[in-house]
Order: sequence, then C-alpha cells, then structure tokens
Amino acid sequence: MINVLFIGNPNSIHDYKWIKTIVCSHNVKGFLITENSYSRKHVEKFGDINVKIAFKLNPYSIKNFGRNIKNLWTIKTFIKNQSINIVHVFIGTSQVILPSKIDIPVILTTRGTDVNFTLRGLHKSDKILNKILFKRLKNAYKRVDQITCTSLSQIDVLEKIIPDISNKPLLIRTGVNIDGVLASEKKVFEKSKNRKQVLFIRNIHSNYDPLLSVDAVVHLRKELLLNTHFVFMKGIDYDRVLFERMEKTLQENRVHFTFLDAMPNEKVWQIIKSSDLVVMNPITDGTPNTAIETMAAKKKLIMGYCKYDNDLFNDKTTIFLSKRDAFELSDLIENELKCKRTDRINYAFEIINQLASQEKEMSKVFNLYKKLIKNGTIIKS
Repeated sequence: MINVLFIGNPNSIHDYKWIKTIVCSHNVKGFLITENSYSRKHVEKFGDINVKIAFKLNPYSIKNFGRNIKNLWTIKTFIKNQSINIVHVFIGTSQVILPSKIDIPVILTTRGTDVNFTLRGLHKSDKILNKILFKRLKNAYKRVDQITCTSLSQIDVLEKIIPDISNKPLLIRTGVNIDGVLASEKKVFEKSKNRKQVLFIRNIHSNYDPLLSVDAVVHLRKELLLNTHFVFMKGIDYDRVLFERMEKTLQENRVHFTFLDAMPNEKVWQIIKSSDLVVMNPITDGTPNTAIETMAAKKKLIMGYCKYDNDLFNDKTTIFLSKRDAFELSDLIENELKCKRTDRINYAFEIINQLASQEKEMSKVFNLYKKLIKNGTIIKS
C-alpha cells in the first residue's frame, strides 16, 4: 500500500479524475489537503473513493513568512503521522512552493493555465512582487522530484523559461475513460427528433468565445437552421451577461436551441453520443478532454485555431478553424453535417486509444510513484 498526500482543489474536475483513477485502480491510500474552500458534499464525494480531505491550508503568502512556516510545519506533521510515502501536487502555482521543500518524493502535475499563462506571465513581468514569486516558483520546480505535464506545449514553455529542469517534465495526459464513453447511452432531446444535433461543448466563458459560436449558427442557411437543434453547455460559474446575449440572439433568429447546466461527465458523454457534430472555438486552449471524449465517442469534431498537441489533434483526426471568423465556422458546420465520410473519425479513435486512455495514463503515474519511492527524494536546497 502506498500512502499518497494529494495537494489540490476539491472543486476541480481534473483533480478528482486523477485522484479517483489512481486510488481506485491501484494499491493507494489517499489524503487531500487544499487551499480551497470545500463543503460536506466534497468530503462525501472523496470519501466515496476512500480519500480523506484532511484540512484546509491558508494560501501561500509572499510577505507573511510566519504563515508559510506554520503551513509547512502542519504539512510535515501530517506526513509523519500518516506515514505518507509521496506527495502529489496538482497545479504549478504558489501551492507547490512549500511542498517542494519536504524531504520525501514530490511530484508536480501542471495543467496548462499554470504554465502557459501564470508562470509565463510572471516570467515576463517587470513588477517586483511578480519577479519574487517567479523566482520562488522556479526554485520549487527545481526542487520537486518529477514534473508531469498534460500537454507538449507546457513542456516546451518550461524548457524555455526554466532550462535547468529540462530532464524533469514528462508528458502524462489526464486521458479519458474510453470504455465508459463507448458504453454510455444516448440522451435524446425532444427538439432533436427528426433534426441534426450540434453540440457546443465548452462553457459560457469569454475565453471559449461563445458569441462567435452563436454568430456562426445564425449565419447558417435557413433550411439548415430549421432542421438542426443546437445545444450549448453553460458550465459552472458561467458568464451570465454572455448567456443573456446568446439567448437573445438565438431567440431573435428562431433557432432551435437548448442550454444545459453543469453535469457529471457521464451525462456529458450521453449528450456527445446523441450529437451529429461537436464544436469548440476557444481563443486559447490546452489539451481539451472534451475533444478527446468526442473522439472516443466516434463523433465529428470542429476545433479552434489554437496551438494543440499535434500528435493528438491534426488534420487526420479533426477539423480546425483557421482564424476567428463566424462565416468560416458556419461553413465548416454545414460541410461537416453534410459529410458522410468516417475515415477521420475512425483514425481519431485509434490515436486517442494509443495516446489518451485514462487507464494507461494513470498507470504511468502509479509506476512513477513506485520508482520515486524506491529511489528516494533529491536533496532539497
């Protein structure tokens, strides 16, 4: 049995996926500490997978050394009392700084926003406090025993701004439950009967450019609008102003549409399975699991014009926007709804089965635990 201390966010779907798969599929006992608020529902949710949420830490402070020392002492005491073998930190922002000083193996998992935006932004900043925080993060990245990244772009950024750690980052994606996606039942909407269904799968947030999605829809030919049902995911903490603008535009153009609240992954798979086409057109992006889930469901996919991992997302596996243009997106939607070819769908499924299986990816993490525990931690400075 390996005792693992996870440091993450109980509200994060990604943290939960990693922890659940690692603990439930391997000989692991898990504990979670967090800087984020949590409720009894979170305690019960993690308790159902035999992971105890131990306590809440005060956020790391650049100026309050007393608080940081107390936090570090609290973590070290817990590790000793629970015979923790390894620490696994999710998200490479300030919450990795203190755990990186612990004298047992520490793994850091980055996700995209932390490296591609926060860390890179701090690196470029001229502000004194940002420079101090970047230096502390840089040292923390050097101290941890292993870094896993969920996309190739994260590794590229890390190797450029912290070249000293070029041998540490490993590509381990979150992956998807391919068998679960394939086994899920279709969710059939009344509005979709005798109509095509297009799913805009990203949440209503400015970074996902939902107004462009709506503009593309209303520019479709009237005949296609009449015979298509458009489904939009609202997500948690969605932008209400954007939502109201979207709803008004869709109503004015007499579009058949449905907005869906946030829901568990298993229910999202059902919506994907019932759709003829899935669309996402974000302004910036990482390695979207929803795109991989769409490929696992063997459904057509249109993606944005972002820089994606080419081994997963390329012209043989998906369709891309070339620019931020509603008319181009409208044309792509129409073409894909007409297209009857399945070669791209079948090839995409083969690729994600090789490179993005959740079971295979999390097995890599467990093997990493065993290797690091056997070899011991590096000397922390």
